Amino acid sequence: MVEQRMHENDEKVQSDFSVLLKEVPTKDLVDYLRYLIEVDDPIRVQSVREVFAARKDRQAYDVTFSGMLAKFVLSEFGELRERLGRICHAAHKVDSRVTDLFCANGVAHRSHL
Repeated sequence: MVEQRMHENDEKVQSDFSVLLKEVPTKDLVDYLRYLIEVDDPIRVQSVREVFAARKDRQAYDVTFSGMLAKFVLSEFGELRERLGRICHAAHKVDSRVTDLFCANGVAHRSHL
């Protein structure tokens, strides 16, 4: 329920922000993107990306915008990669412990027979 509420809130923020961005000149969208990346606001970054993609005059700023967006995505992926590495390492340790417990239990259980 909490996740659904947060998701609905995120969608509302993104929708409201997108409406406001439609009035912003394309050049300023690049500045907005730069700021939102600095403050790590992925929901609004997504709004800026969508509004920018719909602009007919985006070609003049496309290289800069795409480069900034790519760096942001890669930095987010870097954190995710580290997290996944830690999760896999922890899962391996747990798997080893469970296997050891089953083996110990199996050997002890068989000795009673």
